[in-house]
Amino acid sequence: MLDVTRQALRASGRQRCDDAAMSELRDRWPHIDAPRPIPVYPHGAEDPAAAAALRDLMYLDELERQARVFTSSFGDAMTAALVANDDQETWRHLQSAVFAAIVVNRLVDAEGANRGWPGVSGKEALNMAEDRAARLRALVGLPEPGTGVTAIFDVRDVRNSMEHIDQRLDRVSHDAEVSGGVADWYLSDGRVSVALSAGVDVTPLGFRAFIPTSSLLLFNDKTLNLFSLDIDMLALQHNINEVRPKLAKDVRGNKSYGSQLAEFPSGYPAYEGFKKWESARAESLSTLEAQELVGVKVWLRAQDRPAEPCQDKANTF
Repeated sequence: MLDVTRQALRASGRQRCDDAAMSELRDRWPHIDAPRPIPVYPHGAEDPAAAAALRDLMYLDELERQARVFTSSFGDAMTAALVANDDQETWRHLQSAVFAAIVVNRLVDAEGANRGWPGVSGKEALNMAEDRAARLRALVGLPEPGTGVTAIFDVRDVRNSMEHIDQRLDRVSHDAEVSGGVADWYLSDGRVSVALSAGVDVTPLGFRAFIPTSSLLLFNDKTLNLFSLDIDMLALQHNINEVRPKLAKDVRGNKSYGSQLAEFPSGYPAYEGFKKWESARAESLSTLEAQELVGVKVWLRAQDRPAEPCQDKANTF
């Protein structure tokens, strides 16, 4: 009995310390220990029509959330460019927007989706992807890829460059045919610095530039009109909201969830690592801010020539 009491007292004292420590963390992170519900999609249903509707609803949810990420991030990019005039913040939001657009593009365009998984060959995976993409296009009113009707399919033009930036950097660094400087990761007033390869491949190596007033994103020789893409993403969200209730009507009968919960350590001891990260991050950020930035870039500013005086051509000989 005495041992149990001592253990209870030790536990009580430890709990008070933990509560005090958590209270300190909550002052900085108010929702650090907030309960968080887990969304779970049913994996199947007895009725085939219900199972197909559930599958389509899951894909539509992904389409809609990525379209919303694009809409929000692109709006932030325009504000960063035209209000704050901040290159880094603009590109941070642009990168988020474009990668969200890439996810949307992949869901409705199955080109290149030929990677299988255990038990499914690459050909089978491609067939599944083509069926899924065609079904989603029909649901949300998108045309076939390659028609030029929507900018959502134009994302493909910059997709490889964004996803394989390591290879693009390697090319710029090692291509013997490229001479001159390389401009990259900047905002443009309509003027861009372009280096052309002297070989057969004349890809402009202007790299990444963004013209906010025309919303033109340039990546090497590829361009993407983000104004058009933004309007198409908004239309996509509207169409998803229109079709979702129709699909929900097909979801009837018993459904299979079959999820299991796995629990990771909780309570204050689990936040020791959080506090270490918080402290290490603050220290590292402070060190970064104190460092002197050294680079070899120069900033070029183009200046218009003075306008020539107007002449009356009728009296000019």
